[in-house]
Amino acid sequence: MLNAAFTKRLDYIAAVTDAGKQDIRLAFARNQLWPQLDVLATYGYNGLANSELEARNAATDSQAPQWSLGLQFSIPLGNVQPRAQLAAIKGFKEQAILKIRQAELTVTVDVDTALSRIETSQQRLVTARQTRALNEEAVRIAYKRLEAGQISSFDLIEQQRKVYDAASRELAAKADLNKSIATLWQATGTVLENMGISIVRTGKRAADITAVQAASAQPIPVIFTKRGARAEGGATPKPAPAERSAK
Repeated sequence: MLNAAFTKRLDYIAAVTDAGKQDIRLAFARNQLWPQLDVLATYGYNGLANSELEARNAATDSQAPQWSLGLQFSIPLGNVQPRAQLAAIKGFKEQAILKIRQAELTVTVDVDTALSRIETSQQRLVTARQTRALNEEAVRIAYKRLEAGQISSFDLIEQQRKVYDAASRELAAKADLNKSIATLWQATGTVLENMGISIVRTGKRAADITAVQAASAQPIPVIFTKRGARAEGGATPKPAPAERSAK
């Protein structure tokens, strides 16, 4: 999960990219501290004549070519400005590294929190299903007791109400599980991938984006056995579809 998050999360990628940009600026600032050697060269034509027009025509006809070649060597004295720029860029580099570490911490906390919520929601869903099954069994027993004259219709209605309440709690637990899984997708930056949506750019304008390609692959089952457990096979869990409860 963390590998997918570090690969897909745009905030983490932006922090790493900014650090790489600071590396380039730091290398350039260090180069400014060294002496500089430049090669200077010129080449051209001169026009010699009695008038401006004739001189221009003579230059156009490549009259009297002239060229020069030389070296220019300069040594910076004091290096006050280059050293100040280098110190400033080193500070920017340290800030970029701190941003990367902060992004790593944020991604890790988001993923662990989402996994913990999924585990808790799964446990709630299991408990709600067991409660509904027990209440349905109690209703079946109540029907038999009603036929035998051992209880009244009011008692049967009360048992049916408990079944409906248990079914409502089961649906709420399923909804919470789906929300927790969506939170995990958001934490890992794989919302579009898990929804089976790809972004296709059509035309010359970058703003013209169309979402296509529905999901076709079946999800791999996920089992959480303890706090912080990962999905089997590295797969991302899919939301559990709502089931109709027995009335």
